[in-house]
Amino acid sequence: MEKKKRRYYPDSEKLFIIDEQLKTGASFSELGKKYSIFPSVISQWFIKFGVERPKSIEQSMAKTGMDETTYETIKALREELRTVRKELAEEKLRSVAYDKMIDVAEEMFHIEIRKKAGTKQSKR
Repeated sequence: MEKKKRRYYPDSEKLFIIDEQLKTGASFSELGKKYSIFPSVISQWFIKFGVERPKSIEQSMAKTGMDETTYETIKALREELRTVRKELAEEKLRSVAYDKMIDVAEEMFHIEIRKKAGTKQSKR
């Protein structure tokens, strides 16, 4: 009988998978199939890093006393928040790119493009 090889997962990869579960709400089984890991191993990682393991939707709803409409509203809000955070990250990157572009233009053409602080606008 051939013994299975154990695969080593660095902590960064473990935390990435934990983070994915927390963000997407995917089940341990879904993540296990995606990454070829036993769901019980993923569960152990939650314990190892002291991350509270997610409960099933039904357990969460019963514990908090929320109805399905409230749950669906929260789920929609979380999705909207995820979308807004992604858009914010893209806008931050755009801002950095614009700043870099201005820096390059100022250096290349030897002109000041950015307005200095405290400068008064001209009257027209």
